[in-house]
Amino acid sequence: MNIFTWITLLIFIVYFAAIYSASKSGWLERHNMSLAMGFIVMWRTQRGKEMIESLAGRPTEADKIRERIAEIESDLEKEDKSLAEARVDEEMVEVVREYRVKAASLPALEADLREASNTDDHNADALQESVNELRYELRSLDKRIDPKSKFRGMLREGEGEAVNEELEELMESAQVRQGDISETMGSQRLQISDMKEEIGVLERSPENERQMRSTRRRQRFWRGYGTLAIGIVSIFMFLMLGLLVWQSFIVVQIPPGVIQPQQMLGLPGVNPVIPLWYGIFGLAVAMLVHEFAHGILTRAGKMTVKSLGLLYMVVPIGAFVEPDEEQLAHVDRGRRSRVFAVGPATNVIVAFLVVGIFAWGFMDNLEQTEEGVVLNRVVEWHVLTLEDGTETKLSTPANTSGMQPWCTLMSITALEAPPLGEDGSNTSVIKSNQDFLDTMGRTHARQEVRLNWYWSGDYYEADVELWDKGEVYGDDYSGQGYLGAGSYLIYEVPAGEYPQALAHPMDYVDDGTSFRNMTFLFISLPFAKLQPPSPDVTQAFEVTGSMAVLGDTVFWVIANLLYWIFWLNIMVGIFNALPAIPLDGGYIFRDGISWLLEKLRPNRQASELDTTATKVTVALSVLILFLIMWQFIGPWVGAAAGL
Repeated sequence: MNIFTWITLLIFIVYFAAIYSASKSGWLERHNMSLAMGFIVMWRTQRGKEMIESLAGRPTEADKIRERIAEIESDLEKEDKSLAEARVDEEMVEVVREYRVKAASLPALEADLREASNTDDHNADALQESVNELRYELRSLDKRIDPKSKFRGMLREGEGEAVNEELEELMESAQVRQGDISETMGSQRLQISDMKEEIGVLERSPENERQMRSTRRRQRFWRGYGTLAIGIVSIFMFLMLGLLVWQSFIVVQIPPGVIQPQQMLGLPGVNPVIPLWYGIFGLAVAMLVHEFAHGILTRAGKMTVKSLGLLYMVVPIGAFVEPDEEQLAHVDRGRRSRVFAVGPATNVIVAFLVVGIFAWGFMDNLEQTEEGVVLNRVVEWHVLTLEDGTETKLSTPANTSGMQPWCTLMSITALEAPPLGEDGSNTSVIKSNQDFLDTMGRTHARQEVRLNWYWSGDYYEADVELWDKGEVYGDDYSGQGYLGAGSYLIYEVPAGEYPQALAHPMDYVDDGTSFRNMTFLFISLPFAKLQPPSPDVTQAFEVTGSMAVLGDTVFWVIANLLYWIFWLNIMVGIFNALPAIPLDGGYIFRDGISWLLEKLRPNRQASELDTTATKVTVALSVLILFLIMWQFIGPWVGAAAGL
């Protein structure tokens, strides 16, 4: 492990020790913090709630009082339940007392019955009727007490002062609780009455009217934004589902082991594609955007946000919002769907905004350090078949010359016929990717040439003998010169032009396929090892224009941060759009199915429609989980089937 890995490991060890100590000492609780999953710190902040309220449309003083009334009324419901429980306890004490008295008299009555039966006493029938009546009363009293009740054991306990004292204490406690609860409820009802009078006064004030207009404007805006978000999420919902289905067919053709499970997780440090610190920053921004959007639409929809805050693991890694789940479950489908949709939709919108800054603000200010063709690939060796039939591994001319990946080839000079220059001269000056292709097309097998290139601040020159291209690619290319270096990235984008391809992608689009390729180019940079770019890549370009004042180091740090904000926002957004519970898209899909069923079957009960919609969504969720798992299983199945 290198020094960076050791430092990172040490930081996490110190962090875990610190949060363990803070948790045991109560420091976290005193500062409105708690732990999630045992190691992520959740910091609840009132300032965040105020910020959300400000953005969603700050409630008027009258609205705040209404919310307080709703809270008190909710407390009243709880107090009413507690009062009912206290009354039940009082009733149960009376039942137990009555049961014990009657149960105590039963043995004596049964003894009298036995004696009367043995002596043929004419009172035996009356005694039998009394015993039956007493037993019936005992059974009735027994049924009134819940089997799990604390009073159940007292029925069977023998006579004794301990039981009587306990019953006396329970009766006294129930009566005291009833008195306290009744007093509290009376005070709360009086408080509600005063608050309603205060609302009437506030609603007649000019300031309240002005604030209400401002709040209504903001709430209308957020309702419109939420509706747009439903449309955005719906589009990506079906695109992602279609992509998973399409991948399920082609994944069987991929060799086993190429796709690793950790590559499906968007976690920095776990997914090998995502760099640790750029990834942490980008994921934190994505989570912050996602959760705050949920919070804003929750408040704009006049629902309660219980708490809001930030998530820490050494550094801030995201945010959380805790809406009132009960309120969210009982509001209309439109409001609920807007709350769910706005999170992933905002991630997508932020991703598009940030990638615009990355492309036009940064990539558009990059130019090649030297004029020529950037060779991003230098082939080290090939296994060739010699004239005697033996196979041998030989270093390519480009590798033998000492050329490095991402060097800039400036010229190729013919040291023997034929000449390589377009004007008939021996030297061909390379100014573009097409110049390089044309020059190599004029070379011959076994021709000696001189290469001139630039790499990392220095200029190099070397004489090499070109191979026969037919030996590498087959007889169709026999007689042409072969260097062993390539200038194309993925999707046939020249390496030296990739910043411009990102800044002006439409310049590289001429059909549907190229449009798809340029779209995927933005997402594919990490897989092409261009994000974050290595020093080998960055040395081939220089910062120009207005961004030159930043210097190379600062420029690339900011550009990389912007890219990973884009990449992780788009990934968080489109993943959460999948129609699978517990993702946001799953809840939107469920409400959509419920709405559709309501239109198709208007006479069915809402609860029945919701149950059917939930079953459909769960079934689709299981299918999506299978399609995701198939990404790892499919290659092995394909290999076993010989596909």
